[in-house]
Amino acid sequence: MVDFLVGGLSGGEQERSLKQSEMGARDAQAHRYDRMLMLRLLSALEIPAVLRALRPMPTDAIFEAGCGTGRLTGALASRCGRLVAADFSVGSLLVCSEKAADAWLVAADVCRAPLRRGAFDAVVSCQCIEHLPPEGCSRAIASWRGALKPDGRLVLTAYHHTWWSRLFGRSEGFHGGQIYFRRFTPQVLRELLEPDFRVERIRSIGCYVLLASARAA
Repeated sequence: MVDFLVGGLSGGEQERSLKQSEMGARDAQAHRYDRMLMLRLLSALEIPAVLRALRPMPTDAIFEAGCGTGRLTGALASRCGRLVAADFSVGSLLVCSEKAADAWLVAADVCRAPLRRGAFDAVVSCQCIEHLPPEGCSRAIASWRGALKPDGRLVLTAYHHTWWSRLFGRSEGFHGGQIYFRRFTPQVLRELLEPDFRVERIRSIGCYVLLASARAA
């Protein structure tokens, strides 16, 4: 079940076009996404590391941005007091709802989700920001900062632009289905977060994603 449908897509014409392409691709692959072998292997490393960094408490109110099919959502819902999870792919949210019956699921663009100021103890996001166009990414991070209580926590993961991807890949491009992506070095990720957050740590997980832990500035 999807509890709310909030607004439309934010940004200019090009940004909305990128998001519409991704929405269609995510909806189309939602029911087979969790069966992807590479994703399952990465999740076995990524999700426990995110939970350790987040340290959710039974009294915490947490916002999950870009929850997708619920790779993290199901594990997180049982560890906190209130979980609001948002994604713009309704197909993905329907799959997520089978894993996280206790979470509030919201169909929304995470770049413009109407979050109440100071409502959450923590914001968490797994592999979402690399798919946001740069302008939308900055807006999303600023809105997450506003939704946090003083000294609230942010934990996120994002594609890592390693020496391997520099030699054999690209820092920016498109996956199948016209899903936009970009990769970050630790320094670029830190610069993206620092106007709104005090970055505590950035480290690599499995040589594929970066894990960042930060506090509201």
